Amino acid sequence: MLLKRWLDERDIILRGFQSSQLKRFLNTEVEHCPMDINIRLDNELNQLSHNEIIDYVIKQLIKSNKQHCISIGYKAGESVGAEYYCEASSFQVNVLKSSEWRILHESMRSPLFIDLIINYKGFLPHESTFIQLFGPLDETPSNKNSRNTQTFRLRSLLRFRQKLSPIPETPLQLIRVMLVRGSEFDPNLEKARELCNKIHYKHSRCKYMYIYDSICSPIRQKCSDNFDYALDKKKVVKFVLVICDTIFPLELFGDKFNRRMAFKNISKFLLSSKEDSFSINDLAHRMKLNTITWLRNNPQSGDRPCNKQEFRLKQNVFFHFMEWLFKTFLRNLIASFFYIVERASSSEILYYDPQVWQKISKPYTDSLFSKTFAKMQATNPNPSCQKSILRILPKKHDFRPIAASASRDIHFILDMMARLRPTSKILQDLRPDCLKISPSEIPKTVYSFKQKLLRYHECLPQVYAIKFDIKNCFDSLPREKILQCCQKILPERTFFLSSSYNYNEIPNRLYSTQKLFTDVTLSSDRTPEGLIQRNKVTKLDRTALLEIIKESLDQPLVSKAGTYQRKIGVFQGHSLSSTFCDVVYDQLVLEYFANILKDENSLLMRFADDFLILSTSSTMIDGVRKRVSLGFPDYNAFTNKDKTIAHHDSQSFELMYCGVSINLQELTTSRISTDFPISNLPPFYSEKLFSKLLTLFRFRVSPKIIFYNPPESQWKTIQCAWDNIMLLLKKNKVKKFPVERFCKDCNEYLRSLNVKGRLQI
Repeated sequence: MLLKRWLDERDIILRGFQSSQLKRFLNTEVEHCPMDINIRLDNELNQLSHNEIIDYVIKQLIKSNKQHCISIGYKAGESVGAEYYCEASSFQVNVLKSSEWRILHESMRSPLFIDLIINYKGFLPHESTFIQLFGPLDETPSNKNSRNTQTFRLRSLLRFRQKLSPIPETPLQLIRVMLVRGSEFDPNLEKARELCNKIHYKHSRCKYMYIYDSICSPIRQKCSDNFDYALDKKKVVKFVLVICDTIFPLELFGDKFNRRMAFKNISKFLLSSKEDSFSINDLAHRMKLNTITWLRNNPQSGDRPCNKQEFRLKQNVFFHFMEWLFKTFLRNLIASFFYIVERASSSEILYYDPQVWQKISKPYTDSLFSKTFAKMQATNPNPSCQKSILRILPKKHDFRPIAASASRDIHFILDMMARLRPTSKILQDLRPDCLKISPSEIPKTVYSFKQKLLRYHECLPQVYAIKFDIKNCFDSLPREKILQCCQKILPERTFFLSSSYNYNEIPNRLYSTQKLFTDVTLSSDRTPEGLIQRNKVTKLDRTALLEIIKESLDQPLVSKAGTYQRKIGVFQGHSLSSTFCDVVYDQLVLEYFANILKDENSLLMRFADDFLILSTSSTMIDGVRKRVSLGFPDYNAFTNKDKTIAHHDSQSFELMYCGVSINLQELTTSRISTDFPISNLPPFYSEKLFSKLLTLFRFRVSPKIIFYNPPESQWKTIQCAWDNIMLLLKKNKVKKFPVERFCKDCNEYLRSLNVKGRLQI
């Protein structure tokens, strides 16, 4: 029935104005669904406000562990500001706390209002559908993806090092893993079981090593750099496809066309980068199920076309087979014959022969363990410490050690969110404002420096520059200096970190926001104490922060030879490593380059271990050059001499810094980077792909990049972003992509930014 009729049956007369919003809420559909929950109904409830009553009901629902519409998303909090909190703003609670529902509450009194929102389901009409506003839930909302929305990534192979057979030991095991559950007894899958027996027989006869040696023979001669030792990806693809062609009968794919499409998708998967992802629909693109006879073998159907239910059954079996092919078979096959690793500072994935990789990486690994690590005597280190596994990434003439978390369970994630992220946020917030910079802020910083020079000079003077970086910055950070610098910037006070989630329409995703404050009265969002707040608040004092920092420095490394601890430096990849780097190098800048920070004619920028200094004084640049050539022994920081670039050494006025090109003659910036987060696109057009590329274009020509430059520099950035997207479409041979419509939308975006000029196809 409607809420209006429900109120009339109870002789409830509304006290208040009859607004259009209130009339709309009176059309709420209500349905009686009593819940088994005991809530105290006494005179004390009448003393609570409308918002306090709703929060009281939510608390009781959480305590009784009931699945209710208004309590979804709420969690038990800490003793800071609120006992419970909701990480994201709840639509239902926001509506119930509105003035219209407050009028309803005052008219029907608290006991009846509580009975309504607990024991009745309320559905608010919205356009052509309904939104549940309150009441019990029939089932718990789930965030699990369906099989159609699962993603397959080549990066999932990076952590898998077990050498397992791509095909199980027995045909029965193959049937159970390759087909859906219970398929070994399904009479409709008799042909599928025959195929599994045939695959297992061919697998037992396949000469894997002979095929590998004939196609992927390892490089024996000495190469100029580490990347040259990697196997040609085309050979890797050829090896995998030859194996698939050898052990998989043609009937498995149905016909030659389906097999060609499957092999094409396997090739694309193996050639993808670390950031690329594929859905099951991408991997099964253009494959026809009606030619695959083994999917369902129902003798009663004859030659008639299958109905919708039968097609869904076929599709389910086929998707399960494709999932096994890409997530199990290819994973085991690749891990058994190749060492797969991503390239340092890039998303490209490389394939090495295991013996060749062992040969080129073992000297570096042995040296790293002898100089950097000390074996721990205790077999079980502090359980609260985040344990890591060492991964070695190849650079051109060196290697980069990365610490990957040894555990990906929920306990590690909760610990990271509860302790490590707040600690990082607090340390970052305490850094000097003049030293905080990100690559997206470089154009604005250079523009501000240019305006400052024009105020002091009649025209723009000659600007000199020097760029340098620290060699092995994470491995060389002194642990004592890290603790000393953190103690120096941490004051004796308690910190409160408020965390919440917000929705961004353009990327169509939730993003996290955090606010740091020291006044506990701000933690309840200006609401009376005891209410449920929308944000989670974390409380940390100086002692707790220093304890977390010490635990992070004592983080153990787990390997086959035992458990190790660092003697110097920090793990690159740890949650606090980049923050430690910022804190220590901030103190380095304040100690050695304080005169540059005070000089109005100079600019210092630092991002991680990359330094850039601009100045109108060539003498100052020469002094910096001499200083950095000696290094900074107190911080165990020494520069890469081959990467130190001074303006005197180059005839060009263009200088690249963190992906931004800086023109020293005009002090303008442009982004001409060709590194894209994606390298593989689906071969067919979709609205999702269109939106993805449009978002990428907007990111590349965001206002932060182009607003602080003249039109010439703006168009350099715009044209580069456009050309790279067009090249990406051409490389992936995306069919039926509406380039004209894409160009029109890009021009509309540029028009909204008041950019003169238009893109042309």
